[in-house]
Formats: sequence, structure tokens, C-alpha cells
Amino acid sequence: MAHDQPVKALVIALTDHAAAAVYSINRLQPDALCFVLPEEAKSLVESEVQPKIEHLPRRWDWVILAETGEFVCCYQTLARTLPEMLRTWEVQPGELVVDVTGATPAMAGALTVVTMPMSSRIVSLVPAREGQEEDRIEITGQSFVWTQGNLWDEAASVSRREGCELFKRRLFAAAAKLFREIEARVSGGQKPLYRAFADLADGYELWERFHYRQAWEKLKGAVKAFEMAALWGGPPGLTSLLPAIKANAGFLEKLVLDPAPVKDMQASDLLAHAGRRLHGLHDPEAAMISL
Repeated sequence: MAHDQPVKALVIALTDHAAAAVYSINRLQPDALCFVLPEEAKSLVESEVQPKIEHLPRRWDWVILAETGEFVCCYQTLARTLPEMLRTWEVQPGELVVDVTGATPAMAGALTVVTMPMSSRIVSLVPAREGQEEDRIEITGQSFVWTQGNLWDEAASVSRREGCELFKRRLFAAAAKLFREIEARVSGGQKPLYRAFADLADGYELWERFHYRQAWEKLKGAVKAFEMAALWGGPPGLTSLLPAIKANAGFLEKLVLDPAPVKDMQASDLLAHAGRRLHGLHDPEAAMISL
């Protein structure tokens, strides 16, 4: 059996295929485990699943669904129970895996919606097609293929635009927080990009507070990450942003490395800072205070 890296938490749907559930649990080795199932499947967990788990989770529980064929009923039950359970287990965004192998369509849809803020992977064992020999898994005489995906890899573009809007409104701390949340949820290949967006926002927030050296370090790191992302395609418009970011990083570099006790460039920065308060925020009092 293939083994993945142990996961923090696994939510697994179960109706009648106990062997598939056992395979998934043993492959993912969750620290915390929650079954989502109808009442009649509880005995199946106790008799056919639990005895065959190789590494028992430290925590486990279940959510009972009264109507597994009705989406709204499934959603209401899960929305009222799962988020609080995951908070109690201290599961952070990106640490949850959801297995929908044993789910009805209604269960799968409700699980996907409810767990979206926390999950980083949806997995499922699907029947192998005829002639599909690669990565076949034999379970109780049936052939399956392990499939998985991260919905955040696509959904992140919407949140990225929200973060960019916050940035344009000069809400740098809020933008950085949102980009860090996206970083936690997307797959590994996209994490450096969103870390760079967060560093960029952090850098401008530090600059607004006149922490020049820290701001320069943040912008330098962001530029390198954006250049690498641009080589691999990157999001639309990324390349066009680089000249302005590089120019600002260059300004900060000169300011930081200027050995003069009174830096001429700092005066122009203070004037620009006051101008942003006056014309951008329409706050003349803040502009005067900054001077």
C-alpha cells in the first residue's frame, strides 16, 4: 500500500464501502479522524473499519446524517457540527483532507462546501477504467484509482483579486493576512507566489511605518519570487508589476545604505508619505502629523 505523509485531519464519508475507508485511513494516517455517515453505518465503523486501522488517530468522532440523499439536509447538519469540531481539534486552514469515496452526491457536495475554508485536498477512490493499468489499487476484488485535487488551486484567483483590492486601498496588513491564508491552502507549487504577495504587502506596511530596512528586505524577497513565478507563466499582469516594485526596492536600498546622518532621500519620502495622507486618504491632520 502507498503511504502519503501523515495528515493533521481527515473527514471521510462512509455509507457501505468499509474496505475503501480502511485503505484511505491507512494511507493518510490522520492525527484526527471524523466519519460522516448515516446512522446505520455506525456499526460498520465499529466492526469493519476500526479494527483494521494501522495507526489509530489520537482523536476521532462522527457526524450522523439523517438524509444522505438530500443536499440541504446534509449541508445543514455538517455546517452546524464540522466547523466547531475542527476548531476544537485545532485544525488550521490547509490541514484538512476530505475523502468523498463513500459519499452520495448530496453528501459529497455538502462536504465540499462546508470544508472549503479548511481543506487542502479532496481525495477519492474511483473505479479503474478498462485498460487503465497504471496506479491501480485492488480492494476486495475491485480495481480502483486514487484521485486527488486541491480546489484552492483554482479558487485562489478570486481571493487573490480580493487581496489586490485591499492592497490598492493601502490596507496592507489586511492584504498580507489574506495572502497568508491563501498560501496555507494552495498546493506546494503555488505557495511561494502567495508568500511573495504577503511579503510585498508586509513590506509596504513596514515602509508606511518608516521601517526602511525591514521593508527593503521584504520587497527584495518578493521581487525574486515574482521573477521566478513569471518564468513559469505566473498570474496575468505579474510581469507588468515588476518594474515599479523594483524601483521602490531600489529607492529603499539607496535610503538604507546611505551613510549620511541626515539622508536627503528621507525628506522626499516624508513628503510623499504626507501626500498620500492628504490626497489618498483625504486626511490633512494625519498629513501634518507625519511631517
